[in-house]
Amino acid sequence: MRRLAWLPVLASLVACSERAALDDALAEGLASGQPVDLSALQPGPWDRACVLPPYTTDPAAETILGTPWEAGRYTDIAMSDAIAVLVFLDGRRVAAHVEMPRRRGDLAGLVPRCMDRSNARLQEREERVSWLTGRGAAQNEGSADR
Repeated sequence: MRRLAWLPVLASLVACSERAALDDALAEGLASGQPVDLSALQPGPWDRACVLPPYTTDPAAETILGTPWEAGRYTDIAMSDAIAVLVFLDGRRVAAHVEMPRRRGDLAGLVPRCMDRSNARLQEREERVSWLTGRGAAQNEGSADR
């Protein structure tokens, strides 16, 4: 019975470690100036990636994600301008998320806020991160909502 009590702690440590690895891989990819394919960085089932900008509240997260998610419970996004949160969705379920320090790659200005998996590629140019669409053209215009 005592051994089972450690399972939630172990699962939390593994998830934390995986988020840190994703954070590092994304930051390194953006710093290279080359396109970063999020589907290569985040394997597993997900169909959409969304970015929550600084100070996103739970109701605002629900608007962006299209599904309820307690961003304030799982991240510091509601109280911090130092991070953006990259959220991977599988349908209406949050499959994974990572707090991305803005100093390592500022995702806060990404528009649209969400991109489907087949187009979830990012590139940093002149200290600005943009979605890549079509034949590698940067896209960072339009509505800030989904």
